[in-house]
Amino acid sequence: MIFFILNFVLLVLFWYYLTCFNAVYRNTQIYLIENTFISFGFSLFYPLIINIIPMIIRMCSIHSKNKNQRYTYIVSQILQVI
Repeated sequence: MIFFILNFVLLVLFWYYLTCFNAVYRNTQIYLIENTFISFGFSLFYPLIINIIPMIIRMCSIHSKNKNQRYTYIVSQILQVI
């Protein structure tokens, strides 16, 4: 409960700060919106890319005909932790 209340309060404060910033600096509104969408898109695709690499290595080690792919599986687990 404390997390959600604190999160909501911080969200309101950030919203107020951005509103004041855009009221004072009107020429930067377009750049702020563009950078917000770029950051949001990057935050969506970055975890996808990071998690696909260990998954591909793990799938290759599991489905290989040579069943001695233990080290490849261990490498995929290490990459997943990193």
